[in-house]
Amino acid sequence: MADGTQVSQAYLTMRDALKALSDKTSEARRQIILLQRAAVAGSLAESVQTKFGGNPIPRGDAAIGSANGTTTLASAADGTDDAAIDVVIDAAGKSNTLLNGIVNGSVRLAQFSQVFRGALRVSPPPAAAQPDATAARSLVADKEIEPPTVSSPSYVASVALLFPIEAATLFPLGQEIAGKSELVTCLIIAIIAVFIIALRWIGTQPDPAEGKGPPAYGEIAVAVISFLLWVGALKGYWPAAEPNSETASIGAKLFGFIILMWVALVPAFVRKPAQVPAS
Repeated sequence: MADGTQVSQAYLTMRDALKALSDKTSEARRQIILLQRAAVAGSLAESVQTKFGGNPIPRGDAAIGSANGTTTLASAADGTDDAAIDVVIDAAGKSNTLLNGIVNGSVRLAQFSQVFRGALRVSPPPAAAQPDATAARSLVADKEIEPPTVSSPSYVASVALLFPIEAATLFPLGQEIAGKSELVTCLIIAIIAVFIIALRWIGTQPDPAEGKGPPAYGEIAVAVISFLLWVGALKGYWPAAEPNSETASIGAKLFGFIILMWVALVPAFVRKPAQVPAS
């Protein structure tokens, strides 16, 4: 994977090639467009260097390839060949659009991750992600305030977070799409399960204010199991059977019975309050 320095250099080279072609271009409109494309490329190169430095960039190789291709076209173009200049302009626009999407897309993803982290977590963060106990006790001694504690959401809130409501809404719609097709039903179940895992992989990481730490793997597993039980309660494992068949009805009732016990018992084991260690 290419790093920020390599991508930045490729776009600076493209900028210089576009400027050189602009100097050779006699038609004013195309000359201005080339200069504009060059200015954007230079600005993007600076943004990449500032935000990424020498760190790897997703799709950085593609950006370098696109920039190098544009540079080659610009270097070979004749300033009097309008068709060749238009090809360069189009290629430069695509190169700039590609890098702009990479840079701003990475920033938006990072912002989303930071805001969403901790939103779906029920259990307290691991010790490594909690505020330093020694520092907390020192603050207590100096400021005469009560030590901070890390608590879990209420029992009802825990149930809501552990049971994937988004999946409970998506699957009935998926059933309508799948009809009696077992293959489509299995595909929909898999897609929703992956969505649950991805959503909670970010949402169960400790809040940025609490420090760094891994996601709550147990809670992710609980959410997936809850969804799979819900599929059974909605007769999702009998897509080819008649809706009111005895097998499907008994199976759905059995899954519903298990869900009631699951929802009642699981939060009690997950939401364990954590206290700041005593001195």
